[in-house]
Amino acid sequence: IWVRKQAPSLSTLTKIAYGAPNFSMTSLTMLIGIHGTMFYIAIGADVAFLAFFISIARSFDVVTDPIMGYISDTTEPAPWKRVFSPYSLMQKFGPKLPAGRRRPYMAVFSIGYALTLVLLFVPPSSLVDGWMISTWFGIFYIIFYAFDTLSNVPWGALGPELSDNPKERDSLFFVSNLFKGVGILTAATMPAILTIA
Repeated sequence: IWVRKQAPSLSTLTKIAYGAPNFSMTSLTMLIGIHGTMFYIAIGADVAFLAFFISIARSFDVVTDPIMGYISDTTEPAPWKRVFSPYSLMQKFGPKLPAGRRRPYMAVFSIGYALTLVLLFVPPSSLVDGWMISTWFGIFYIIFYAFDTLSNVPWGALGPELSDNPKERDSLFFVSNLFKGVGILTAATMPAILTIA
């Protein structure tokens, strides 16, 4: 009788390393959606423009998320097998990247994800007109969510690939959702705490 070999268990460190990014993902979306909009209205942005740019960025996700999922699914982890794969191009022209078909995208595009978040919240003081402030928001809001897709769609697809064991997967996603819950609580309470302090 053929018996399938049991997949090795995931270490606690692996579960934490996979789950930790979930601390920021939903909490950032919540912070930008609530406090980011309030911040831009306070500095003179036009509410109609803000709503327009938000709807454009979120509409792009409907198209870009499946495309990025397909790209990371079909990326060849062995660069010598496919000369023109995205992975082999990154390995050839960029820094040495982690192995696998998901991690290179996460490593490269998470930098842009962080940078555009900062730029989103530091519009130049020279922007005085409401439409200029709104345009700054729109550009960096759209770019931020593009980087969100480029880095976080591969991250989401990586989880099920870490183990074939259903119990290990349950444990992995439990840890990930713990980080997500703490992130949401932090995003909901920290602005109020900082305002009081």
